[in-house]
Amino acid sequence: MAAHPEARSQSDARLTAKAHAVLLAVVCCLLVAVTIGAVDHWVVQPAFARLQRTQALEDLQRADNAIQSELRKLDSTLSDWSSWDDTYRFAGDAGPDYVSENFSNWPMLESDTKINLCLLVGNNGRILYRGGHVAERGGDLVPAGFAGQRPAVSERLQGAWQDGQPRAGLVQTELGFYLVAARPILTTQGTGPVRGAMVMGRWLSPTLLQELTDQTQVAFTLFVRDDPRLTESERALAHDLSPGTLWIDPQVAEPAFVYQSLADLDGRPGLLLRTPIRNEISLVARQTGRALIGTLGLSGIALLLVIAWLNRRPSPGRAEVGVSRAWSGATLMVLVGLGLTAGAFAELREQYLTEANWILVIGPVLTLLSALYLYSLLTQQARDEAEISRRTRALADSEARLSGIIGHAPIGIGVFELQPDDTLVLIATNPASDHILARPCSRHLGEPLEDILPELRATERPRIYRQLAREGGVRYWDAVSYREGPVARDYEITAFQSAPNTVTVMIADITERCQAERALQRRDHLLQATAEAMAVLLSEPVFDRGIQSALRIVGETIGADRAYVFQNLPATESGRHRAHWLTAWRNTDPDPSQPDPPLRVLDYEPAFSGWWDRLAAGGSISGGLEALPPPAAAFLADHGVRSVLILPILIQNHFWGIMGFADCHAERAWSLAEDSVLRAVAGAFGNSYVRHHAEARQRLAAVVFESVDESIIVTDAERHILAVNRAFTEMTGYPESEVVGRDPNLLRSGHHPDTFYQSLWECLTSQGHWRGEFINRCKNGGLAVVLSTITEVRDEAGRLTNYVATAHDITQQKEAEQRIEHLAYFDPLTDLPNRSLLNQRADLALSLAARSEDQTALLFMDLDAFKDINDSLGHGEGDRLLQQAAERLAAFTRGSDTLSRLGGDEFVLLLSHTGQPGAEAVVHKILDAFRSPFVLADHQPRVTISIGVALAPQDGKCIGDLMKNADTALYQAKRNGRNTAAFFDPDMNRAAIERLTLSSELRTAIASGQLRAHYQPKVQLSDGRLLGAEALVRWQHPTQGLLLPGAFIPVIESSDLIIEVGDWMLTEVCRQLAEWQRGGYPPVRVAVNLAARHFRSPGLVGRITGLLAEHRIPAQWLSLELTESTLLDSGPEIMETMRSLQSLGVELAIDDFGTGYSSLSYLRDLPIRSLKIDRRFVRELQTRADDRVLAATIVALGHALGLEVIAEGVETDDQRAILHAQGCDQAQGFLFARPESPTRFADDWLTGEPTE
Repeated sequence: MAAHPEARSQSDARLTAKAHAVLLAVVCCLLVAVTIGAVDHWVVQPAFARLQRTQALEDLQRADNAIQSELRKLDSTLSDWSSWDDTYRFAGDAGPDYVSENFSNWPMLESDTKINLCLLVGNNGRILYRGGHVAERGGDLVPAGFAGQRPAVSERLQGAWQDGQPRAGLVQTELGFYLVAARPILTTQGTGPVRGAMVMGRWLSPTLLQELTDQTQVAFTLFVRDDPRLTESERALAHDLSPGTLWIDPQVAEPAFVYQSLADLDGRPGLLLRTPIRNEISLVARQTGRALIGTLGLSGIALLLVIAWLNRRPSPGRAEVGVSRAWSGATLMVLVGLGLTAGAFAELREQYLTEANWILVIGPVLTLLSALYLYSLLTQQARDEAEISRRTRALADSEARLSGIIGHAPIGIGVFELQPDDTLVLIATNPASDHILARPCSRHLGEPLEDILPELRATERPRIYRQLAREGGVRYWDAVSYREGPVARDYEITAFQSAPNTVTVMIADITERCQAERALQRRDHLLQATAEAMAVLLSEPVFDRGIQSALRIVGETIGADRAYVFQNLPATESGRHRAHWLTAWRNTDPDPSQPDPPLRVLDYEPAFSGWWDRLAAGGSISGGLEALPPPAAAFLADHGVRSVLILPILIQNHFWGIMGFADCHAERAWSLAEDSVLRAVAGAFGNSYVRHHAEARQRLAAVVFESVDESIIVTDAERHILAVNRAFTEMTGYPESEVVGRDPNLLRSGHHPDTFYQSLWECLTSQGHWRGEFINRCKNGGLAVVLSTITEVRDEAGRLTNYVATAHDITQQKEAEQRIEHLAYFDPLTDLPNRSLLNQRADLALSLAARSEDQTALLFMDLDAFKDINDSLGHGEGDRLLQQAAERLAAFTRGSDTLSRLGGDEFVLLLSHTGQPGAEAVVHKILDAFRSPFVLADHQPRVTISIGVALAPQDGKCIGDLMKNADTALYQAKRNGRNTAAFFDPDMNRAAIERLTLSSELRTAIASGQLRAHYQPKVQLSDGRLLGAEALVRWQHPTQGLLLPGAFIPVIESSDLIIEVGDWMLTEVCRQLAEWQRGGYPPVRVAVNLAARHFRSPGLVGRITGLLAEHRIPAQWLSLELTESTLLDSGPEIMETMRSLQSLGVELAIDDFGTGYSSLSYLRDLPIRSLKIDRRFVRELQTRADDRVLAATIVALGHALGLEVIAEGVETDDQRAILHAQGCDQAQGFLFARPESPTRFADDWLTGEPTE
């Protein structure tokens, strides 16, 4: 039965479709097979080959990194040791402590630091230390290349100390390879100068190589370039390959090794590193390729069949159907893939036995991936349909949200539609537009743009909006200013076509941003001016010009009218603060250098109360007059100022002064930017002030450096001379050019031991300075003693940078000190020991004598009438006589004796081991020696000597007692007639005690009023008339009655009582003259005797003036008598005193004339009115012709000089007659009257009329 035609037709169609499907599958399988074979040959196999080479290079790189890592560890250890103060100090002084503390236990050092070798090399290449230890080789061991004073590797390490660059690399030794690193020796802070290099090495032992092999999993090998184990091509490669270059032979398809050249210490090719290439990758690649072709082929065929089958099925319309279809296709793919995997595994296992197990992993994985990919394709369609529906709903929601955003947006948005008549009409707007444009835009919907914003008619923006609406595009205006009535704003505008014939305009209010930008522009302009002002302050050498220019630049920039600078003054005693005007700038004043008079000194109080504290704390004062306190506002208004900005000038946090800017035209608000920037100007001014003053101090220091008289040497920290001054050259003879760079040791003289310099540097290191004396050798070979101070100079970090040594030449001072030391113990005239040396030797002699129970004699000697020699022949002849006397005395001195001159004509002879018999023998020899005359220039005077002797221990056990008792004996010898000797007797002490008692009682007498003044008249020789009187002192002793001067005057003259008694006499005479005046007695001139010491007193004239004024008596009533010894001592001060007394009206007379030594020039030049002939020449006038001649001569001399002559001690009429005949003017003596009390004298002599 024939088939129905329609069914047959459908069956044919199905067969045709199946044939097409089979054909399609076959063609696809062929294409897949061809493609997979091509990929395996040109892609997979080359990729595996590259992978194998990359793996080989990585192996080589790991081996190199392992070696370099060991080198870095070694270099890190070395860095800690080489940059260490202890190592740096050892390199300088090679002290043994460093080695003993750090390298005494090499086994421990090797265990802790992994180093096997250490060298310390000086800058000159000399080995300072060398040590090594290799535990695997049995103990201490140093390779031959590092041995010797100049190791073979030293030249390769020189760069470490010559240029300060570290070195690291491999070095071959007889033990094998060493990792070696070298670094310069520096301080812990890493500073220099370099003191050599430190070298450390580590042996590449078999153990270390095995560790590196295990660590890198690479069996690498190291060779030297000429290693016999290398092939010829490898040795050539070792010579040609650059350090760090990796190399695989490109000519060999499957090379066995990969190579790299390693650098030695010099950075040159030194070693060859070789690692083998593993071939497992290429083998796996071939196996994988074949398996992959089969697996991928089968999988591809199965995939194509499934896809073809699936494509023949109709596409369902629902997502659920699509997901079901996806699950069906994926399941089919899994089943086919697993079947293909099983077949491929069986085939591969049959061919490669157990090597095809990997297919059991790769096959299911590929099958699963293919199934997942198919599942994803099928499910993606269903998800796309669902996504379209979701997006449609989301678009509607988004439109709603966009409307809300536009409605609440902070920018204004307006939409304009272009009408046929070319009018832009507002069709939409948001609420923000109303606020930004200050008008209700929403009320103007449907109105033209120009009607809403009339000011736009004058701009081109409406035209641009129309163009955008027609043609599309976007336009942007970043800053548009709009001014209309109260609206004055700045906008940022963006316009674009949002629909055909529609333009949307977005407006943002940027008014505040524009204001900020303008403020920033002003700030930038001010900053530029500030930079220019600072540059002027830094570059201008004249400080005043610099600050003037800076004030002008800044003042003009900020638009100020005036600028001031004031410097603070020290606070007053009351605590008030003031400032002194320094400089100013005015924009209208041609000469701003002069301040307003009230502003020369600015007082902070009371007008600017509180400003000092605020400015001192770093604050500022700014604002107009209304913002300022009334006193300050009134002060500024008086000077035409409307607003001010006042800033403090702080120098090192000290309130130094103020900088002020003023506006004289408006109440100005000074911005924070102006305040902060101008603070920088004030700070720059302070820094400039410090810099200029520092430069001035530097210039002054340079001038001082060259001007001081002290030698100055400046060295670096290594004691190399950097500079010396002029005084150094003058002191040593070395110019600066000959000593710069040298060590100051060139001045060593050899007079100081090494311990001296060692202690010097120890003191300098511990205290930072040293002061002491040097003996330096000058360039000419001479020696100079200097007092030197050496000081360390350190920087802010405390590092030593320099030494400064100053030296003062004390050579002459030292010589003077030696002379002074000699003078301290020896008499300069006779070169005999003085009292100090005598006391020292006497203490020793008495101590020795006490031990041996021996005696010591002390002779106290004094030349008789030596004063007459000085007075008559002069002091020069007197000194020569003393020298001859010392020579005579020295003739009797043994080595153990001491002959000393105490001063004047006093000598002391200390005789050791000498009793009274021995002392008597020496005394007789001395007296005999002084019987012969002395030989002087023109005279041969005979001068005898008196001697006082005291014996120890009976007369004293110490030098003080012996001297006192010998002096007492000498006093007795003098009383015995001189030219004799006296041994001390205890009775002599009683006389001395009596003198001391008398001196003490005299002091009491002066204080208690026991002294009396008696008056002896002076009369005219021709008629006996009273011409005056002489006041003579008496002592009303409480127990002994009235004592005459002879009983106490010697004691007074030998002590300082002579001044007190003279003052008492002056006071008493003036008082008595005033009393006589009040009693109605006629005036009389009274003479008072004053000693030479009185005339040397600087207050004599003032005292006499005060007494005359106190008692209201004329100066003519007072006369002062002085002895000739006063004339001998009449230096400039005595001459001036006598002239002052004469100008006052006080009369001066010479007492006891003829007993001393007077110079006629003194009589001529001094203000003397009269001479008094001594009583010794008057006493024997009747019997001795020579006395009469002397008296006549004195009278004639006095008259010739215009002086009156007075004779004292006239007791007989014959004496009076002779004197009258010789022309003597006046006389006094017992012939006329004895000295009388004031009352009796007034009754006897003042009852008549005054004579003158």
